[in-house]
Amino acid sequence: MKHSGPILSIVLLVVATAPPANVAAQRAVTDSLAHADSLRQRAIEFQAAPATFYQAAIAYKDAARYRAGTDAIAVGDLILAGHLLNAAGQPQEALATLEEAAERARSLGDVVRAAKAYLDAAFVADALDRGADAQRLGTSAEMLASSPLLSDEQREDILRRVYRASAEEGAMATDQQRADSLHDEALRAQANQSDWETAGRLFVAEADLRPATDPGAVDVLIVAANLFYAAELPLRAREVFEAAGERAEAAGDLMRAARAYLDAATVAEQEGDDANVRRLVEKVDTLSESPLLSEAQRERIRQRVRRVTN
Repeated sequence: MKHSGPILSIVLLVVATAPPANVAAQRAVTDSLAHADSLRQRAIEFQAAPATFYQAAIAYKDAARYRAGTDAIAVGDLILAGHLLNAAGQPQEALATLEEAAERARSLGDVVRAAKAYLDAAFVADALDRGADAQRLGTSAEMLASSPLLSDEQREDILRRVYRASAEEGAMATDQQRADSLHDEALRAQANQSDWETAGRLFVAEADLRPATDPGAVDVLIVAANLFYAAELPLRAREVFEAAGERAEAAGDLMRAARAYLDAATVAEQEGDDANVRRLVEKVDTLSESPLLSEAQRERIRQRVRRVTN
């Protein structure tokens, strides 16, 4: 019993100096996000060389898992990881990752991106002759098409891909039909490990046909930029990353816009293009001042800027 005093003092000291639970929780969230951003930066470095596409994909997947279930950035990271796995000759892992991206998007209520990820997974499953999986994934996309959150145009776009509506009418085909056809052609080229430039060009052509509000257009532009980078076309990669940023900014998705601009800045930095690094960082700095962003989002952007510029 003679030791009860000092022990009690130690306990009281620990209680008195321990941070409040909400502060500790916030610190854990911040650390997790910082680790996710660090993994994403590593992924960008890996994806510069086709030989390390697989490592890039794994880094993107790991980054997504460090993000909260409500963080939409994780969906984009998983979509990109799925495409990189397909380009790296790992279609089974690509299928699983694209399906995971679809599930994350669906949980966020992002019905359009969820349906598109399911359909990309179905395409990969079909290429693997896994008909049952292709049908299951197509059915998941078809079910999402009934969501009241979709416009009639978005619903038709999903159902057209579900039923593989063709654009054989040539000049009579709609822009959306031509975009669907280009997307499937790009996926086939992407799976051919020597044809990344062609796949990138097809994805860009697809994005040009998509409505300005289509979030899937940003995704395919980011995939295209990465394919151009792997094909040793850094200037084209930077231009397409920037185009993705402009599309996201126009749609009001400022976080995705900032990330795309910073990806472009990273490519410019690795090429020793200081003028474009400064120009792109200035665009990001302007975005970070938007009243639509929270202070936490601004800080995440600033942290990434520091990594690019240091």
